[in-house]
Amino acid sequence: MKTKLTEVIRKSNALKLMTMFDYIPSIIANIFSVIFSTSIIFELNGIVDNITLMVLSVFIILFLIQNEIIKVKEIRKVFAGSKNALLPFTITFIISISLATIGMYFYTNKSTEIKHNSEITNNINSTNLDLKYEAQYNEINSKTYESTEEFKYFNNELKYWKKLNAATLIERSEIRSKVEGIQKDLYNNRLKFENNIKEQINRINILKNNEKKVLSSKLNNDIDKTRKNDFITYIFLSLILITEFSTIVLNKNIVEKQNVVKKFVDSKLAKTYIVASNLLTTLYMSAKNNVVNINNAKYSYANKDNCLEWEEIKTIYNNFISLGILSTGEIRKENEKDLLYNEILIPEVEAQIKLNEYFERFFKI
Repeated sequence: MKTKLTEVIRKSNALKLMTMFDYIPSIIANIFSVIFSTSIIFELNGIVDNITLMVLSVFIILFLIQNEIIKVKEIRKVFAGSKNALLPFTITFIISISLATIGMYFYTNKSTEIKHNSEITNNINSTNLDLKYEAQYNEINSKTYESTEEFKYFNNELKYWKKLNAATLIERSEIRSKVEGIQKDLYNNRLKFENNIKEQINRINILKNNEKKVLSSKLNNDIDKTRKNDFITYIFLSLILITEFSTIVLNKNIVEKQNVVKKFVDSKLAKTYIVASNLLTTLYMSAKNNVVNINNAKYSYANKDNCLEWEEIKTIYNNFISLGILSTGEIRKENEKDLLYNEILIPEVEAQIKLNEYFERFFKI
């Protein structure tokens, strides 16, 4: 239902004319500003003891709420034309945006913590990996061909044949041939043994490098998480800026609405309506036998602030006659003076309705 402008004037207070829906967006922005700032409390958890945290939490929340209240009041004063309100508004605005930014940054941005923890974990895992394969390297490198049964066998055979004494040149040639064969077999088997050791070490190196690649991939994955975390932080910081500047815009809109209504309420026509309405009430209250005279209007308390001149009061009185609220009246002699007397034609409620309808046609915002 459309609000009548005569009702607006009767309230004569722009704040009362604003509905809750006009303030809800601004209130929501203020609430989010406080919520963003209180995130700093979560960072204190674990740093201070529970009692200190509780006291600080209450203090911080009350401080933030009071800061928002002052900020809103001062910003409205600024847009209402008060230059003195600019400094306190600037201070409260800086406090609000700084605490919100710092609190939300430390609460959401865990990049440094994630990176440090990932590097520590990676170093520990790398050390454990080195220790794990170092034992295997030591085990393999501790093996020698001389400790194998094969070497012992060939070595015994070699000693045996070297100790033999040849009775003839043929036997000597056979012994020499046998010794050379054993030495050759011993050399070839040693090479095989050494190659096998190298192959084992290569296989271990491959396994070790693969595991290191896995560790490196995990570290890179954690670093990628820090980039996502940074992105989320930037989103929240952008929301903080949007919220803070939205507070300015929303309160500016509220002040503009209030200024429009205030300008209308303070207009000459609005004051005329108020005087006319109060004057009409006065006539009904001062009527005798349902009859009033022009002096009832002239000396009425309805024009206590002298908003209107006597000629304007007479115009209003004549309008009552034109609207059919008062009769055309008659002139009577009173103290040797002519005085206009009029009869009240309709009830006061109906008269006020007629007066409202009359002024509604002239009010424009």
